[in-house]
Amino acid sequence: MIIRHRGSQLVIQAPAKINLFLDVLARRSDGFHELETVICAIDLYDTLVLEAIEGDQVTLEMTAPGNGVQQLREPLPEGEQNIIVKALHQLARSAGVSAGMAVGLTKRIPSSAGLGGASSDAAAALLGAAQLWKLNWSRARLFEVAAEVGSDVPFFLNGSAAICRGRGEIVAGVNNRSRLHLVLVHPPQGLSTARVFAACRPGRSAASGPLLEAMEAGNRGRLVELLHNSLQATAAELEPWIGKLEELLADSGCLGYQMSGSGTSFFAICGHRRHARQLAAWLRGMQPGRVDCATTL
Repeated sequence: MIIRHRGSQLVIQAPAKINLFLDVLARRSDGFHELETVICAIDLYDTLVLEAIEGDQVTLEMTAPGNGVQQLREPLPEGEQNIIVKALHQLARSAGVSAGMAVGLTKRIPSSAGLGGASSDAAAALLGAAQLWKLNWSRARLFEVAAEVGSDVPFFLNGSAAICRGRGEIVAGVNNRSRLHLVLVHPPQGLSTARVFAACRPGRSAASGPLLEAMEAGNRGRLVELLHNSLQATAAELEPWIGKLEELLADSGCLGYQMSGSGTSFFAICGHRRHARQLAAWLRGMQPGRVDCATTL
């Protein structure tokens, strides 16, 4: 998160993420799934502008970026169905305060893409409100509220790279010495997280330990060999774009590629920034959807 003050407002840059490793281990009795995933934040950002207001209402206004490129696949949910509103109401209840917030959101991270945009926005809202409402909370206490809001939300309070377990709320930081230059491909069709998880077949199929060792050693070549996402096959059964992107990226000259989260976005790892720009230009010519360059944080 990048946070700056602008008068009475807080402006927060909320990053997207990619999953370098994701295994769905089991279905839980609470309706969630037991996970093990290695996540890195990347420099593709939504922007939130927060300002405390009188009363206890939370208002949310979404604007498109200045170039008008980003188009949401579907309208933002309203009320408690919106994760930002849900997060702020949950924080107010947990803190026992009656406080309001006006939130402006500039949405650049694609929705239904597996890049964690909604969860990152919620984490940014929690961080900003804790400051503006002068709660003076510890990060651990904020983590508890984040875990109630959504499974990926605690990661975005943690830092740039982490291994997450449980349903995603058990977070341990990772020292990632491999800065990755990426090309992100977002096909025209998205997939809901709930739909992909409902169709998946849990069971351990890989171990994250070797990947963590590669990250901490800065061994990019080994890291690429160990990319893993057990949801990718399930997503391919639900959305034809997954198979199309697999075929396209296999012939792209990238070092390695993988679907992020529950999809449908893919990331391709490149040798350096120039390689990423060249690959992005080639992919745009193939018209697979929206294409972005990014790096891990």
